[in-house]
Amino acid sequence: MLTPSRPSPRDSGPPRRPLNGGESQPDFHPARGERSASLPELHEYAQVSAVELTDQLFHMHDQGAEVSPATHSDTSALPGGAFLSSRTSSGGKNGEHTSLAAHFPGLDLPSRPVCDFLLDSYWRSVHWFMMIFHDPSFKQEYRQILDNQFVTSRQEGTAVLILMVLAMGARYAPDEQSSKIGLSRSELLSLQEKMLNQVRSHFFDVLDTGGVECVQLCILLSTYYLYNGKPNLAMPILGAGVRSAQAQGLHKENLWGPATEFVFEVRKRTWWALYVLDRFASITYGRPPLINDTHCAVSMPRDIDDCLAVHPLLSSTRERAAHSPSPATLGAYQRHKFELYTIAGPIIGIIYDLNESNWRIVVDLASQINTKLVEWFDRLPMELKLESHVDIDMSGLTGPEVEVCQLFHLQALVLQLAYDNIQIILHRPFLRYDHRLILSPGSHSSDARPTSFEQCKHCARRTCSILPRHTEVLLAAQNTHAAAYIAIQNFTAGVTLGMVALSDPGSEQALDAKRGVANSISLQRTLARSSVVPSQTVMVLEGLFQLIFKREMQTLLGDSHLEISTPRLSDRLPTGKTGRETYRGPKHHNSCKNGPFNQGSVNQGQETTVPLSRNISSQNDSHSSPEMDAMVNSDLGQDAAGLTFYSAIDEALESVQQVLWENSDPIAYTGGYASPTGPHFDAFSRQRLPATESTELNNLLPSTGPMTSMADPASQGLNSLNNSLIGQGWVWNPTDFF
Repeated sequence: MLTPSRPSPRDSGPPRRPLNGGESQPDFHPARGERSASLPELHEYAQVSAVELTDQLFHMHDQGAEVSPATHSDTSALPGGAFLSSRTSSGGKNGEHTSLAAHFPGLDLPSRPVCDFLLDSYWRSVHWFMMIFHDPSFKQEYRQILDNQFVTSRQEGTAVLILMVLAMGARYAPDEQSSKIGLSRSELLSLQEKMLNQVRSHFFDVLDTGGVECVQLCILLSTYYLYNGKPNLAMPILGAGVRSAQAQGLHKENLWGPATEFVFEVRKRTWWALYVLDRFASITYGRPPLINDTHCAVSMPRDIDDCLAVHPLLSSTRERAAHSPSPATLGAYQRHKFELYTIAGPIIGIIYDLNESNWRIVVDLASQINTKLVEWFDRLPMELKLESHVDIDMSGLTGPEVEVCQLFHLQALVLQLAYDNIQIILHRPFLRYDHRLILSPGSHSSDARPTSFEQCKHCARRTCSILPRHTEVLLAAQNTHAAAYIAIQNFTAGVTLGMVALSDPGSEQALDAKRGVANSISLQRTLARSSVVPSQTVMVLEGLFQLIFKREMQTLLGDSHLEISTPRLSDRLPTGKTGRETYRGPKHHNSCKNGPFNQGSVNQGQETTVPLSRNISSQNDSHSSPEMDAMVNSDLGQDAAGLTFYSAIDEALESVQQVLWENSDPIAYTGGYASPTGPHFDAFSRQRLPATESTELNNLLPSTGPMTSMADPASQGLNSLNNSLIGQGWVWNPTDFF
C-alpha cells in the first residue's frame, strides 16, 4: 500500500472525466503534439484490453478506408469488450430513461420529506464510520433522481445504491425522530425490507454493469449483513465487491482513467473502505484476507471540502499543539484507520498460519507488527485519543459544534477499540511465555507492556472500561453502524479478562478482571437493543463469569464438593488427521536466549528476573508469604528452548475454550452431560449433582446457544459462519502455535 505522503501522479492538471459505470468512459485519442505519430504514455493504456487497444490502433492509423472491426460488432463477451460496447453505443442510450416506478416495480417510495429524513439518518449513523461518498456529489445525484423521478441508463446503479442508503437510514433511524415524521418502528422496518428486496433483485444487474457504484453497493450490503447477523451473505458479497474492484483496476491508482478531483478521491475512499472491510472480516472470522497488499497501490484519500471540520475545543489547545503540528480533521480518522488495518494485515495470513514451520520467522514478524502498532497508537493526534474526550465541557458550543465534537469522540472510540482488539489477537499465541516481543531498537512506547499476557490484559481492561467512563458516547453509538463493531471488539476483551481471572483465581488480579468482565456484560446489554451481535454474546460472557466464581470457591474454600475438573476438549471432539488439542508448548525450538523474545520490562535494556507467575499474581501484595511464593512458582514450567512459561495459563485457556464450545453449536454439543434417566452433571464438570441443583445451574448457565463452532471448525467440518454470532471466538480455538 502506498503511504499517505505519496502524492498522486494525477493530483494536478486539467479536470478529469469520470471512468465507467455511472461515470463516463474517457474517449481515447491520438497523442497530441510531437507524439502524434506514436503511442501515448504507457500508463494511459495500462487498463486497456486487447479489444480496446485494437479499436484504438485502427483509429490511429487508418486513413478512413478501413473501419474498426469492433465499431459495429458486439464485443461484450470478450475481456474489456463490454466497456467498448457501452462507449460506442452511448450516444443512443444517453437519452433513454426509465421512471423510478418502472425501474423498481412494486415499490412505493415514501414522500420526499421521508426520503430526506432517511438520507440524513444514514449520514449520522453510517457515513462517519466508513466514508465512501463525497457528500455534495452524492446528494446532488440523489436530488436529481428524486426530483426527476426517472433514471438514465448510466444512473441505474446509482439508483440502486441510493435505495440501499435509504434502507440503512431506516435501519438506524431513532424512534423518537421517526415518530416526528409520522412513521412507527414497524412501518420503518417494513419500508426497509421492501427497499432491500429491490436492492437484492437488482444486485446482479449492478454487478454486470460495474463501476464504483457497484463496489460501494457491495460494501454497504456486506456490512449490513455482517452487522445484522447474516455473515453467510456478507462474506460472498464482500468477495464480489473485491473482484469487481479488481476488474475495474480500482486496486491500482495508475490504472485509473481521467476524472475530476472529487471522483478521484471517491475512488480512493471506496477502495480503502473495501480494504478495511476485508481485513476486519478476516480478523473477525480468522480467515485469510481476499486482498493481497503486494498487488495494490492506492494512495490515502486527502481532505476535501466535506471533511475539513476540526474539533471546536481540542484543535486549539496547547496540549494538542505540542502533540501534532496541525489540528486533525474529520477525514484524519479514515486515514489512521486505514493505516492500522494495513499494519494488521499479516496477522491472520502469517502469524496464525498453523502450517508455518519456522517459528522464528513468526516471532520476528510479530515483533515488527507489535512495534508498528504501539508507534501508530502514539502518533494518534489528540483529537483521536479517547482519553482526550473525558470531561469536555461543551456547554458553550452551538448545535453543529456539539455534533462535530461527538463525531470526533465516536471516531476516537472506534480507533482505540480496533487497536486494542488487534493487539489482543497479535499477542494471543504468546500468552503463556514470560517474555516480551521485542520492540525495534530505540523504540519506546508508554502503551507497551512487559509480556504478551500483560499486553492482552491491559488492552482488554481498557476496552471493558468504556462503561461507565464513556457512557455518553456509547449511547450515541447505539443507533449507528458501529454498534455491532463495538460489540465484537468488546466480546474478545471480555473473554480475555475471563482467561486472566481463571489463571489466578482469588487474586487481586482476578478481582480486577472480574470487574472488567462485568463491565463487558453491561456494555453488551446496553447495545443489545440495537444489534443482534451483543444480544448473543451476553450469555457466553455470563457463563464465563459463573465459571470464574466457581473456580474461586474451589480455590478459596478447598471444598471437594465444589471441585471442578473441566474435561479436555480433546475428550469431546472427534479426532482426525487435522484434529488438535490445546497447545502444550513449543515442540521444535532449539535455543532462545538471544532470540526474538526479549526478557525484561518495557524499558529497553532493563532486565528483570520476575517470572510471569509473579507478574500476573499480586506483585504488590504485602501479605505474600514463602508458602504462597512456593505455590505460585510451582505453576512455572520450561519448554525445550529454555523459555519460561506459566502453566496456569494453559488451564485458563482450556476453561475458556470449554465455555465457548459448550455455547457454540447446538448440534455438536447437547449440554449438561445429562442422561435422560440418570444423574445430572455440571455443565463444567463431570461431578454428579442433584437434579435440582443441576436445573438451577442450567438456568444460570445456558448449555447451548447460537454461537458458531469455536473448536477448530475446519477440522471438524463445522462452518463457523453457519450461525449468526460474529464474536471472534476463533481466537480462543485450541492451537499448537509453538
